[in-house]
Amino acid sequence: MERKKRASTVVRDTTWVQREYGWEKWPDILSKIKRHIASGERSLSRVLAAVMREELGTPSLARIEAISFSKHVQVANSLVCYGFYALVAEAVIAACGENTQAIVDLGCGWGRSLFEVWLRGGPSSPTYYGFDLTRAGIDCVEALAQLEPAMKVCTAEFDFYHPDYSSLSRPLEHAVVFTVSSIQQLPAIETQTYNAILDIAKAIDCLHFEQIGWQMHPGKRTAADREYALRNDYNQNLWCVLSEMSSAGKIEFCEVEPDVFGMQGIYPLTLVHWRKAQ
Repeated sequence: MERKKRASTVVRDTTWVQREYGWEKWPDILSKIKRHIASGERSLSRVLAAVMREELGTPSLARIEAISFSKHVQVANSLVCYGFYALVAEAVIAACGENTQAIVDLGCGWGRSLFEVWLRGGPSSPTYYGFDLTRAGIDCVEALAQLEPAMKVCTAEFDFYHPDYSSLSRPLEHAVVFTVSSIQQLPAIETQTYNAILDIAKAIDCLHFEQIGWQMHPGKRTAADREYALRNDYNQNLWCVLSEMSSAGKIEFCEVEPDVFGMQGIYPLTLVHWRKAQ
């Protein structure tokens, strides 16, 4: 794919992502997790809530501009910050079935979305996999997992450009895979590289919560989102890759909802739920 001209000096390569998340953001989150555990807290839900409150701020009724189904709306701060993670978790849970053996969060960060799935009643029998590029993110997941012995958690360092799924138990009848603003960290992803995900299980449901609405509907309405993506060197071709795979008969789209939700007045998340073609 020919990359579009960048609008800034940002080069979002592995070094950039490691610095931003592996050396700055996630170590700070890890220190917060350890502090709450050291204070005697042993509840996963309470530690998660406390860390989220410190990260996102105290929930309030303060009005902020958000995006809902492509429309700009005024929403209470607490609804924007916390409602989104419930939306993700419920969508992942709905994609699970009786034969689901693995729930995989690719680019899981510090594990917030992965544990939200469990705490909102996600199935108890599958193994929950947290894959992330950064060691600091994995350390966060492992620290939180110790608080919930009933939850089977497996972690692995993971690079989207060189995907290694060898830590997944095999064979798998059904896996639910999801990403939340993680593929956005890859300015471009090759179709051949992305294809590797199709081999992890006999049946796969994959849900992407990524900022790609502007890729799907280029034009005046999404021009600001496109400029924001180019300025920050965020992903520019995920929708193209998914469309190619659909046209090739490799995947089937189950649900596609552009610009379903945004925590600010620009660059909202799109939901793309696809299923491996049988």
